[in-house]
Amino acid sequence: WGFLPAVNDAKWSLKGNTLGYINVPGSWNNIWKLPGLEAAGRGPAWKGLDLKALSRAWYVRDVKIPASWQGRRVVLTLDRVSTDSTVYCNDVECGVVNWPYGNVDVTKAVKFGKINHLRLLVVATESAKATVNAMGVGAGQLTKSKAKLEGKGLIGDVILESMPRTPVVTDVFVKTSTRKNEMEVDVELE
Repeated sequence: WGFLPAVNDAKWSLKGNTLGYINVPGSWNNIWKLPGLEAAGRGPAWKGLDLKALSRAWYVRDVKIPASWQGRRVVLTLDRVSTDSTVYCNDVECGVVNWPYGNVDVTKAVKFGKINHLRLLVVATESAKATVNAMGVGAGQLTKSKAKLEGKGLIGDVILESMPRTPVVTDVFVKTSTRKNEMEVDVELE
């Protein structure tokens, strides 16, 4: 994927910059021994860049959407994002995926049978200042350590697929009670 550090206001602009290239899945801070940045770009966004301190970046990819997908839903699925991503297709904001995974329907912005420009603004933020370690030696021993976001970026597969326009189950929540001998099921349809 094309890669550009999102600096200052994080608005999309290549002005004075060139894209670098990053492996997906991968992590821009190269922790977990995942593949990372393959090639850096040039320009002001790259000058003095510390990838471990970087908290926002753009991922860019051009994809041809088959004309045969016309009349179907087109969905972009992020199998694992660290930690949040806003998805754009052909400069149209289509939705957000929050940690750890999710999907966005990009149909409204797709040009069928043509090259489509996908852009994802990935924000990597830590959720807490400290984490509690309950694995101490003694009973009830709790220690705290500084929170550390280990993987940053698109750390799982990214999948673009077509689906029928029929209603789709998007979420299922099962609530059980052994005391009451009951089970409730909430289903969301889209």
